[in-house]
Amino acid sequence: MWQSDKAVVNLDFMSWSGGVGNGNCLVAFYTAERVGLQWKTVAVVEEDACNSDHAVICEHKVKDCEDPPGGFNSNTMQFSPTRPHPGTTTTVVCKPGFYSRPAEKSSKTAHPHADDKLLIAEFRCIGQRASPGVADPLQYKANFNYNGLPLNECDGKQLFKFDYIGLPGRRVK
Repeated sequence: MWQSDKAVVNLDFMSWSGGVGNGNCLVAFYTAERVGLQWKTVAVVEEDACNSDHAVICEHKVKDCEDPPGGFNSNTMQFSPTRPHPGTTTTVVCKPGFYSRPAEKSSKTAHPHADDKLLIAEFRCIGQRASPGVADPLQYKANFNYNGLPLNECDGKQLFKFDYIGLPGRRVK
């Protein structure tokens, strides 16, 4: 049975005592094997003693940081070089076709996750479990750290937008 929902697991593809033996349990995990120049993920199910200890590393998809403070405008701004995933530090830049100009306000804003070590327009996405117990990825909370200064604004007018014909047979935008 799966511990989470008590659903019965059909294991007719392998021989197993069914847990009626001397405390036998199944261990299911993934491993990586090299095949030529490539790595292949392999699912493994093995019978093992129920009192065995196993080191476990679990990888889960969690939400990115959302609603950046400091005057972020998703219509004219973007994160670079990557979206704000937990554990990353990214910089806000103007989207292509928009240009940066100083913000009208320059005073620092009080923010619960202020970090004076971060540069202007630099954001650190940090996360933590909602509770120290079960590591449910849906309960993972991600939030931004930033220095509290307002972001430069990205002018709302696009400077250039090209739409022309390039090489024969190819449309270039």
